[in-house]
Amino acid sequence: MATKEQNNSSAKPKVSEFFQEFLKQNPKEEKPLRQLFDLHSSQLDIAHRHQLEILELEKKYHRQYVDLYAKRTAVVNGAATEDGGKRDSVHSSDAKASSRGLPGFWLRAMRNNPLISRDITKDDEAALAKLKDVRIEYLRRPGFRLQFDFDENDFFTNTTLKKSFTYQRDADDFTGELAYGDAKGDKIRWKRGKNLTEKTAEEDGETVSISVESFFDFFDTPSKEDAEAKRAAKLNGSRPADSETTTNGNQKENDAQNGNDDDDSSSDAGSALEWALEHDFDMGEEFKEKLIPHALYWYTGEAALYESDDESEDGECVVGELREEGEIDDGKEERGGESG
Repeated sequence: MATKEQNNSSAKPKVSEFFQEFLKQNPKEEKPLRQLFDLHSSQLDIAHRHQLEILELEKKYHRQYVDLYAKRTAVVNGAATEDGGKRDSVHSSDAKASSRGLPGFWLRAMRNNPLISRDITKDDEAALAKLKDVRIEYLRRPGFRLQFDFDENDFFTNTTLKKSFTYQRDADDFTGELAYGDAKGDKIRWKRGKNLTEKTAEEDGETVSISVESFFDFFDTPSKEDAEAKRAAKLNGSRPADSETTTNGNQKENDAQNGNDDDDSSSDAGSALEWALEHDFDMGEEFKEKLIPHALYWYTGEAALYESDDESEDGECVVGELREEGEIDDGKEERGGESG
């Protein structure tokens, strides 16, 4: 729905360097080209207002979904009543069959989504098996917030983790769509020795924490300090080993790594930050537009059948089953004694 953060626009989009150069190379065409530019600018203004109205319509109809989503949460967590859960609407032959709920529902749904699944590691699954609900709320300014509700677990003390996404008020100069603004997540209060986003190592007699890839990186707020390392890890298909954190969690560059040039890293910092922001918005909008509204069909795997080949090509999507069943079996045993 939106594009990555670009130059803000006002009444008229900024003339790009490419377009300016084209005018210089074709001076005889300058007048009609500028006329076309003005017409296209008006089109972009309409497109921007269109996007804002769509967002307002999403807010309006989301209010009607809230009650249905609450009932879905009750069913998933085994707390549904006869009328609240609407068991008769799915022709259940045993009304008590769903009282245990569906342990690991959200993890399985996320695993079956190609884009989201890419960021989930084997180590993440035990924590994500404790996910009770994923919700969305719309902000007063253009944007939305995702809320992840967790049962008590062995990894962190938060019962809720949130990530907020806001769009720029001005349109994207090229498409007229809402331009990406900020993506801010909650700080995870990890239990001792349970941080899924890092591992400890000994270097020169000192214990340091090395960043490792995890779904829970999603709750980070993109920053220049670690964006380049994460982008490099994604492109190389490996975990970011070129940056490290001190024991208090502050990111720092690994100056000792061989072959790195300071000038190269600084020149890439801006593009890396844009990449990190775009990645976060891609994930956020995937939850908002696909996973949350169609969670049932992502859980069963049916939704994946409608994904285009290019979208699922790189995704580790196994329709209807989990990559590591043992992790979810453990989650089921633990959830069995919980009230939900």
